[in-house]
Amino acid sequence: MTMTPEQKSSKSGSKKSNKFEQRADIIDAIRAFFKNEGFLEVDTPCLVDLPGMEPYLDPLKTEKINGRGNKKDAYLITSPEYAMKKLLVDGFKRIYTICSCFRNGETPSSLHNTEFKMLEWYRADADYKDIMKDTENLIYFVNKKINNSDFLEYQGKKIDLTPPWSRKNHTGDEIDEHLGWEKPEFIIDYPAAEASLSKINKEDKAERFELFIAGIELGNAFSELTDWQEQEKRLIREREERIKMEKIMYPVDNTFIEALKCGMPESGGIALGVDRLVMLLTNSRSLKEVILFPDD
Repeated sequence: MTMTPEQKSSKSGSKKSNKFEQRADIIDAIRAFFKNEGFLEVDTPCLVDLPGMEPYLDPLKTEKINGRGNKKDAYLITSPEYAMKKLLVDGFKRIYTICSCFRNGETPSSLHNTEFKMLEWYRADADYKDIMKDTENLIYFVNKKINNSDFLEYQGKKIDLTPPWSRKNHTGDEIDEHLGWEKPEFIIDYPAAEASLSKINKEDKAERFELFIAGIELGNAFSELTDWQEQEKRLIREREERIKMEKIMYPVDNTFIEALKCGMPESGGIALGVDRLVMLLTNSRSLKEVILFPDD
């Protein structure tokens, strides 16, 4: 039997194959963390009738054809967020998923790939502060398992992962590459105009954070918006932005709005890039080093 180049690489015990063994260990450690914390791993669809409405994200469009030849538009997900929130409405309290997501039109770089692995988790009866603690504890736990250290050694720098991590208010002029080189940094409390799907507090700030380690944005989290009317308004507004930007168009996902009408508990949630986390934990410069079949 003829071996593929990937099989030959693995067989030879090369540095490349070692990174993919580490990748598997990292994903095992992520699952171990969430199991210890009482979270349920859930499966969410990769192919949906309607994707998210974020103006700056481009979904990949396809179509479904049934046995009678009837055709219907369909999209590969940019995020499993809508499905996860429907599960919160259904009564699930602590859930996570590790899934493939797809984003078209991304600027080619060491940090982007059209298909990528996303880790999302949600806590009912929680907010973004609870998710910050989860995030600190998760990454510290995984690094300890993989690298047996309180520190992440990345590109010649030692980054202290011991919780708690730095929290800095959003000022509007953050420079990504300067953040999180001594200790990971949460940029918190965004302007209301940048709330996305997050709740806005009494100070007119979005309860949202982004996580940076070694200048790399690793995660984006919210105290989740539960008001269906406000959510519908925001999605309609985003749809109008998409029209102005001449983006691919589709309607607001009313199944998501109808789910929120049933009542979603106060919740916190986050989307965290698995490939970027693997890149950091294996001291890699590019996603191409940690994805077996990256974009050309």
